[in-house]
Amino acid sequence: MSNLGVVVVSSEEDTQKSVAELLAQCGLQTRVASTIKETQGILGDDHMCVVVCAEELPDGDFHDVVRLSRGLTGKVPVVVFSHLADWNRYLKIMGAGAFDYVLYPSIRGELERVVRNALSYRAERAMGAWAG
Repeated sequence: MSNLGVVVVSSEEDTQKSVAELLAQCGLQTRVASTIKETQGILGDDHMCVVVCAEELPDGDFHDVVRLSRGLTGKVPVVVFSHLADWNRYLKIMGAGAFDYVLYPSIRGELERVVRNALSYRAERAMGAWAG
């Protein structure tokens, strides 16, 4: 799985580092970004398959990241993380087109499960594009 990449987007350096390290322990390549602009540059790399991003960023928010991912071939799934557990927030994020929502800090198994689901989803969509 080491050829699959995940972009970790957060303006908090400690959060970037801990999420990237956790995903690296799962055998995934990670790149970090602090802004939407940085994310856009990284997503041009073909092996970046999932974005894990903070709810709020210095130059926008998760809505902008979801819109950015929709403009890419293969529509990169976006997993949003937040420090707040709130059902209405979850519904808002999912309604905006995010793949999933996790609490941060999350337990390793939860984040790994969600990211692997997103990778499977992306692979299935890519296979459908080849078949259709």
